[in-house]
Amino acid sequence: MRWKAFGVLAAAVAALGAAGCGGGGARDLAGPAIANPAAQPAALRFMGGQVWLSADISDSGGIARAWAEIGKPDQTTQDVELVRGSGGSYAAVWTAPENASETGAAVTYTVRIQARDKAGNATASDSITLTVQPPTAPPPGPPAL
Repeated sequence: MRWKAFGVLAAAVAALGAAGCGGGGARDLAGPAIANPAAQPAALRFMGGQVWLSADISDSGGIARAWAEIGKPDQTTQDVELVRGSGGSYAAVWTAPENASETGAAVTYTVRIQARDKAGNATASDSITLTVQPPTAPPPGPPAL
């Protein structure tokens, strides 16, 4: 009788393990999903100005951190923390400095939206290019609606 009870108990434990119960659970190995990364406007007059950085970020285990990494012309980077809005939207405002270039060239920045989930998995968006025009360039047209 004891062996029969043991067999029933072992079968129950195996069934719980196969169903994902019992504390073993699947480990989260996927990074957050990042959709619609944006830096608006993508072109600024030589004075620089405010840029709206945003993306829709989701992860079933929750988001621990969301930020934009700004790649500067001098090869340094700056992290800008994104704040969660409604739903899965995250956003921040970053001020691009004026173009003080004496060569008459535009200054280019790269923006990558990044996120880390609560399990430590990270994801980054493709790079977005942001340009600050030189002082001699005409102003950019109005933003697209």
